[in-house]
Amino acid sequence: MKTSALALALAVLTACAGMAQAESNVTIYGVLDAGLIKNSGGTLQVGKGDFNRLGFKGVEDLGGGLKATFRLESRFQPDTGTTEANGQRPLFQGRSVVGLSGAFGAVKIGRDLTAVQDPASDFDPFGFQTVGTLDAVTGNYMSDTSTASSGNRFSNAVFYSTPVVHGFQLNISVASKEPLNGVPIVKSNPYSVAATYGGGPLSAMLGYERATNEDTFLTLNGAYQIGAAKLLTSYSRFQRVNRVHDTNWLVGADIAVATGAVKLGYGQVKPENAGASRQASLGYWHALSKRTMLYTDASRRTGAGSSGTAVDLGIHHTF
Repeated sequence: MKTSALALALAVLTACAGMAQAESNVTIYGVLDAGLIKNSGGTLQVGKGDFNRLGFKGVEDLGGGLKATFRLESRFQPDTGTTEANGQRPLFQGRSVVGLSGAFGAVKIGRDLTAVQDPASDFDPFGFQTVGTLDAVTGNYMSDTSTASSGNRFSNAVFYSTPVVHGFQLNISVASKEPLNGVPIVKSNPYSVAATYGGGPLSAMLGYERATNEDTFLTLNGAYQIGAAKLLTSYSRFQRVNRVHDTNWLVGADIAVATGAVKLGYGQVKPENAGASRQASLGYWHALSKRTMLYTDASRRTGAGSSGTAVDLGIHHTF
């Protein structure tokens, strides 16, 4: 009897433990990236091709299809171990949000990528990484809402995403009114709206964003998978509060090969009252495993403003 009772108790405890594990989970993840970078006219330097980060994310099942979620993400310099910008950025510079998700979609509160910026890297063949990135074309320079913020996040904000319906989803971010680099707030809350689509080989995004200082950003992006090649394109218009605007575009390709991927990109930034700057980029990312890769890239900028070349060689590891 005692043996049977003990076996039954152990079985119940095991089942309960399995249920608890299914109801909630916490994941620790991160990226470590370091390499060598050489810009024309400069010396060889230790740098990074991607943002190094350590993150924690979790989900708790509250029942009835409702879940509680959180995500904390710290970013740091790989060569010194300090947080970004020599320790001037917040501890959880990357993300710091808590929220709920369910049949209604998902809502988060805190600090995160804006509705426009979150999917934007999907339309850069280099994913906003390495010297090959064409992020200046796709608009990875908006959304500062405080002196401690980076250029593509909202702090003190609410983020909402609708459920995905036939591939379509609407994402909205609204931030509180805060000074921008010491400049008093203007009329209205910063906001960001993006409509995305993903179905079969086609993905697309239409987005509009307004920063604290009333700069605005309109972007239209598309990607299409043809065999091993993903073709990408982006068009954007950046309107400053003084009504001077930039018109930008890019075309690119991400081509899967047996040992990794070949990256190609070409884009242009054209200020309203100045000549155009163009960039051509080429890269090869070699997979050593599912989590580790070596990369090398080269880019060439020409035209108005700064011109020159840049090359890199580095290692990228995720966990």
